[in-house]
Amino acid sequence: ALVTAVCSERNLALAKELGAETVIDYRARSILSPGQSYDIIYDAAAKLQYADARDHLRGRGVYCTTAEGMRPLVESALSKLRRGTRMALSGWRGRQGDFEELEGLLLDGCRPVLGKVFGFADVPKAFELLEGGGFAGKLVIRVGAADGEK
Repeated sequence: ALVTAVCSERNLALAKELGAETVIDYRARSILSPGQSYDIIYDAAAKLQYADARDHLRGRGVYCTTAEGMRPLVESALSKLRRGTRMALSGWRGRQGDFEELEGLLLDGCRPVLGKVFGFADVPKAFELLEGGGFAGKLVIRVGAADGEK
C-alpha cells in the first residue's frame, strides 16, 4: 500500500518513520488537492466532511472518520445505500482477538507513539492539549500515579 500522511511540519519525520511514502503539511497546502485520489481516507482528526473527501476517493473507496454525532451517523448509513464510495465510522470496541493481535504487533517490534503522559491530577491539561490539536502520538492518563510521576 502507498500511504500518504497528513500532519504539521514538525511531525513530517515521524510520519515518514512510520512508513508514509508521501507526507502533506496541512498548514502549507490543501489536504485534498485537485487530481489526488485515494482508496481509503482515514480522518483521525475528524477535520473533513464526507462530501469533500468523496470527490477524492477512487471507485468504491472508503472515507473513515473519528467524528461523532448524528450527521456522521446518518451520512455513513446513507453511503451504504448508494453505489460507489462509502463512509465508515471509526469507533473501537475491543474484542479478545483484537488484544491478541495488538500483542503480536508489539512483540514484532511495532511501537505505539506516545505524545505525552499525564498524571490523573493533570487531566484538565491533557484535555486542553487534546482539544487544541497539533500534537503527535497518543495522550495517556496515568491513573493512580503519584504527583509528578510520569
